[in-house]
Amino acid sequence: MKKRRKALSLALAAAILLILLPLSSSLTVRAEEPVTYSLKFFSDRGWRCQPYAEFKDGEGDADLNYLNLYLKDGDSVVIYKGDDNSKALDLGTVKLNNLTIHQNVTAVVKAGSVKDCYILAGAVCAVDNDITNAYIYDPATCNFNGNVLDMTFYVPDSGPSLSSNLACLGTIGRLYVYSPTTNTVKSNLYNIKTGGMILQSGIFCIPSDKYSTTPTEEYTKAMEGASTPVTPATPAPATPAPADPTPGPAPGDEYDKVPKTGDSAAYLWLFLASGAFGIGSLALRKKAD
Repeated sequence: MKKRRKALSLALAAAILLILLPLSSSLTVRAEEPVTYSLKFFSDRGWRCQPYAEFKDGEGDADLNYLNLYLKDGDSVVIYKGDDNSKALDLGTVKLNNLTIHQNVTAVVKAGSVKDCYILAGAVCAVDNDITNAYIYDPATCNFNGNVLDMTFYVPDSGPSLSSNLACLGTIGRLYVYSPTTNTVKSNLYNIKTGGMILQSGIFCIPSDKYSTTPTEEYTKAMEGASTPVTPATPAPATPAPADPTPGPAPGDEYDKVPKTGDSAAYLWLFLASGAFGIGSLALRKKAD
């Protein structure tokens, strides 16, 4: 009888492994794909994250230990307005594909680098890393503490005057000021030197000796080595945008147009798989007793 029970236990274990092996293979593939994480700060719980492009209140979330464990180069992070976002968010040395600071969010973010950084209207933030493409929507207050290769500032062409406050402590390869409402280029400056870009209450304070009006060889080579900027007006992340950004969305619709990677719920499958193994082992032990 004992031999029969042992044989039955081994057969059951083998069947479970055969069922879960394809799933584990699928999880390995998904784990290597880019993932978008949404974050929100709660005064009583701190930073919370979910493996979705949009933070879903009422659903399960995890702390930064989970994010630090799974966040990898090529992933994306979206920060939503919470109770109090004044706490710094340190993402270490990870190289993000996309960092989006949502409307009316106050945050200080540090990462290794960011390919595409979106600062939406109403944001008050500081970004402490180098950026390939930065997109800012008026009005916003932002301090860039690293270098920016290509910066696009979206401004309205009518209504109240600009009210943004921007500064960059590093260099800027190109500053492109653009009105999506009239498809008008307001300014196009190159090679802004270290600490040269300051915008106070909508007024640029850039000394004439701190920039040039033609692209430098360094900027041209850097842009050739970097991916073509993807503008918020481009609905599909895989579709390249033209060299000069096309008209962006109206204020309030910015995030709907920001390219996002797919959501991931792989960790839920891991929990289910571990639960299935636990229940199976308990049942086998009871039978053996």
